Amino acid sequence: MRKNTLSPEGVVKKEIGDYLKQKGYTYFRMQAGRIRVRGGIMHLCMPGTADFLVCLQAGWNVWIECKSPKGITAKEQLDVQAAFRLRVEALGHAYTRCRSVEEVQQFLSFQHGMEER
Repeated sequence: MRKNTLSPEGVVKKEIGDYLKQKGYTYFRMQAGRIRVRGGIMHLCMPGTADFLVCLQAGWNVWIECKSPKGITAKEQLDVQAAFRLRVEALGHAYTRCRSVEEVQQFLSFQHGMEER
């Protein structure tokens, strides 16, 4: 039986999701791209979509792109992520790229004046 292990980026995503859940945030884990399913292909979110959407009080929406502590993003992925960031920021949403729970905590509390839950 194959052991189910997470990639370094997968570990960061799990830790951030666990943190958001523990603190009671309303959030959504986003999946981009497409996957093979019985009978064809299922299209998920558009390429470049951030990993989490966090809905805060007073209408704040924060998109969080997760990266592993030492991960490097491919050039073509950087381009679609940058385009996604421009789209959501034009709508008044916030966007951040984080490599740890601590970076998420800092972004939510300091840059947006949100109280720690």
